Amino acid sequence: MVHIVKKQVSGKLHYYLSASYRDDGKHYKKEKYIGTKLPKKDKLDSLKEQFELQHNLELCKKYKIIVLRKNELETIEKVKLHYHSNLRKIPKSILEDYYKPFVINFTYNTHAIEDSKLSFHETRALLNDGVPANKPFDDQIEAKNHKRVFNELLRTKQDLSLRLIYRWHKLLFKDTKNEVAGKLRNWNVAVAHFKAPHYVDIPKLLNQFIEWYKKNKRKYHPVEFAALTHLKFVKIHPFGDGNGRIARLLMNFVLLKKHYPLLSVQYDDRLNYYKALDKYDETQEEEVFLKYIVKVYLKEIVT
Repeated sequence: MVHIVKKQVSGKLHYYLSASYRDDGKHYKKEKYIGTKLPKKDKLDSLKEQFELQHNLELCKKYKIIVLRKNELETIEKVKLHYHSNLRKIPKSILEDYYKPFVINFTYNTHAIEDSKLSFHETRALLNDGVPANKPFDDQIEAKNHKRVFNELLRTKQDLSLRLIYRWHKLLFKDTKNEVAGKLRNWNVAVAHFKAPHYVDIPKLLNQFIEWYKKNKRKYHPVEFAALTHLKFVKIHPFGDGNGRIARLLMNFVLLKKHYPLLSVQYDDRLNYYKALDKYDETQEEEVFLKYIVKVYLKEIVT
């Protein structure tokens, strides 16, 4: 939060913008001189925004940037500034209500990608008012459980762990596919270009995934890191079902932790989403998937 600080210098009053920040566990203060007179409110608000935006962009210089271009980075940080500023005003007691529109959109799209028969309007009626639809019962239960998992993501103060991943998967499927809920697959999977790792290797790969997450969570820009977290997890394909849904939850978990706007991959864009994933399977190059996520992320947060 940016504050106005007054200082007496040689008997004259001077005004500064001041803000305290925390980075890598360290606290520090940053100031900017604005003159001997306070600007009018509109001008002052603009100065405060530019001050904080410039600071955020300076922090971004420490990240290893893979695909983000300068103009994309500036747009993301500007939107994030307004988003986080608004978020700080929301009491924790009504945080779930604040995210309701996103949860409905996210739940509909992430399940539609996996062939759920619920329409957007049916999903909204189900999650908002508990109104059942004349659609498969399992689709409705998994939609309600997805909302429950997302709300748990909102509340948790824990960082990512295998225990949390298993728990979220179990919560999502315990009422519909209990035989696979929270359990690693013990069979091999191959679909089109994608051949999942051998099931014997899954425990080792998941441990490596968590080690990678802990080692790199401050290394990459949060949007790129969210995309990488999605990609690396879904390619392990550890569960018998729901790997895509968990991967998309993990992507938003990263964004939540870093106070960035969230992302719902749209059902209508699923073919481009699959193409970006398939391209990685063919080339093992992460850039194509990251470029796709950045493109849809910018579209979602700007519109």
